[in-house]
Amino acid sequence: GVKKVCWNPHADMQYAACLENNIKVVDMRHNSEKSSHGEYFMGHTGPVLCTDWHPNRNGMLASAGRDGYIKVWNIKKGGYDHMMKYAAAIDCIKWRPTDDNYILSTSSTFDHDVLCWNVEKPFVPSHAFSGHTRRASQFSFYSKQSDNFFSIGKDKTLLHHKFDDA
Repeated sequence: GVKKVCWNPHADMQYAACLENNIKVVDMRHNSEKSSHGEYFMGHTGPVLCTDWHPNRNGMLASAGRDGYIKVWNIKKGGYDHMMKYAAAIDCIKWRPTDDNYILSTSSTFDHDVLCWNVEKPFVPSHAFSGHTRRASQFSFYSKQSDNFFSIGKDKTLLHHKFDDA
């Protein structure tokens, strides 16, 4: 079944859906409501749990899932350009709005931090934001022009983070 749907900020009628081990990208301008058409992007070995369209680069989509991979897809080329591997399942990702090469993630099983990855240097996270005593479950940037974001955790806390503090 569908785990999550994410609308493309650059194309009003296009969305990406997490379907088992795949991502399905659908442009509703080219499909009827009953159509199952769309382009599939396969490359995860476990369920895809989250996606996020790049806020500044049209056609760039990130996905992550239970296999611990973050993959950055180039929708126009039909494959992925970048890949990061973490030691555990990743259940939330979001692009950093002020820097095109950075994506943040949380893990559902391994640690309590929000991690930031540079897609050009994918081997280890570039920043770690700590403070939760149980896993961080979600996060959101203050605005599209901000490096400030808030995270919530299973410890029932809301934390304010700044990249200057990492």
